[in-house]
Amino acid sequence: MAGCIRRARVLLLSKYRCSSSFLVKASPRVALLALALTLTFFPVSGVFAAVSDITVTDVTTRALSVVWVSDEPIITATIRIYSDINGVSELTPGLNVTTDSVVVANAHVQGIAKVTVFGLVADTDYYIQTETVGSTGLVTLPVFSSLTLARTALETNKVNASSLPIVNDVLVHDVFFPDGVTPAPGTLIIANAEGLSAYPLSSFVGEDGFAPQTAAIDTNNFFGADGRSLELSTDDALKITVFRGLLCSTEFANQKYIEHRRTPVHEETPVITEVELTPKCYISDPFCDNTVNVLDVQFVLNSFGNNLGACAYNPGVDVISDGQINVLDVQRVLNDFGDTVPSQN
Repeated sequence: MAGCIRRARVLLLSKYRCSSSFLVKASPRVALLALALTLTFFPVSGVFAAVSDITVTDVTTRALSVVWVSDEPIITATIRIYSDINGVSELTPGLNVTTDSVVVANAHVQGIAKVTVFGLVADTDYYIQTETVGSTGLVTLPVFSSLTLARTALETNKVNASSLPIVNDVLVHDVFFPDGVTPAPGTLIIANAEGLSAYPLSSFVGEDGFAPQTAAIDTNNFFGADGRSLELSTDDALKITVFRGLLCSTEFANQKYIEHRRTPVHEETPVITEVELTPKCYISDPFCDNTVNVLDVQFVLNSFGNNLGACAYNPGVDVISDGQINVLDVQRVLNDFGDTVPSQN
């Protein structure tokens, strides 16, 4: 069939079309239609963009977002919503779908997409498919029968079980170019309250009036596994994932890195929402599980041998903060191996 397609392109002026294994004469209209279909589904390059890290975020009772990364700049990005995993019943026309990333400086240039859909129903399953258009054409993922499942939250709660207000903080986190000093607007962070939140929250660096190196996550938007508003406590573990996309074009496999942090102490009485930095974990516990163990050693070794300036360098595992991830970092972890670590708040 591929050879037939190539011959059809060459023979278009001669009014031919493809059959199962040969060319047969066709009308000019059929020939033009054949070429249009060929150009639509078979790009000249033969190579489509690689779309990865499709993640559902910011799920509420009425809305959700989807973020993902492409290995080429994005021209357009959107999502389709279905009521079933096979994509038989599409709900998108009755919903409000907004491509947030299109208005974020550098996001699409760096191959990073974020799309939000509004108008959903609480406590309901939805199936999601992303559509990404780049220079090589349209990429649609996941395929039907394996669409991404998300369930909206059950209800928003203003108070906890003790009838006290649920008040979490706005957490800020800085992201830089691999050089460690140049702000990286357009990159995206995803924050997950590990073992607590049903879905993570996401935010672009440099959004909402914050500094060009800063992303802000309003943790009041977390919902728990029970579908209700989540109240965080001091020292809850946070997993911060940073999407840098084509900022790491020569090291695209290393465009994403992970840091572990803690939720801060509420400073005010009565408790109010504050803007707070995400506190680092204990120096020898970069995995942030309150125990210095093999998980910490492995976390450091995952980036071993990389220095500041490389995309494979992860500032979250540079334990001694010298711009190098080497034996000194591993040794610092091993010095406390087996210990339970103190709170950093």
